[in-house]
Amino acid sequence: MHIYIFDKPELVTDEEYKKMLALLPEERRQKAQRYRNLSDGVLCAACYLLLSFGLRTDYGIDSFELLIGDNGKPYLAGGEVFFSFSHCKNGCACLISYSEAGVDIQHPVRLRESVLKRVCSESERALIAASDDSELTFRGIWCQKEAYLKMLGVGIATDMKKADTTAKGFPVWHKDSERYSLAACDMAGKSEPKISFVGLGEMIM
Repeated sequence: MHIYIFDKPELVTDEEYKKMLALLPEERRQKAQRYRNLSDGVLCAACYLLLSFGLRTDYGIDSFELLIGDNGKPYLAGGEVFFSFSHCKNGCACLISYSEAGVDIQHPVRLRESVLKRVCSESERALIAASDDSELTFRGIWCQKEAYLKMLGVGIATDMKKADTTAKGFPVWHKDSERYSLAACDMAGKSEPKISFVGLGEMIM
């Protein structure tokens, strides 16, 4: 699996955003323009452009069609390559794989006890309590859960406690940094993905 990341949304100008929008299909363009903040619109557009860049550069696919499954999860017509999108205020990620996949990127969050009890198993809560940085640990756990549930196509509406990141063999790779946590998985099993940081110029060339 291969993750493409764009994490400089704050540097995109109004003129550059217009160029990004011009490269999107109509439905995606309308979705990006519904965001009130420029940064959110940029990240929505960048997700699609990362997919286009990755397919073109590493998979030899120059044109593609996005379809929506019964569960609301988008997929590529043809079914030979799979992808997943995610974005937070500090960046966005697109995962491409040869099997069903899920990716999540999360910016730093404030730990709330109500959320902790709702989404974490007892062993996860114990891990967070014992951590030197409980908010970072929680962010990583949340990120892993989202990636896993996206791969399954069920999303976070399901019982997130059942996706126990402390369980033996939990099949999600993840990495934390100061600006965001990143998690990814596909049906091929737990493995470290290839990661490419993509600049704006590469996406809109």
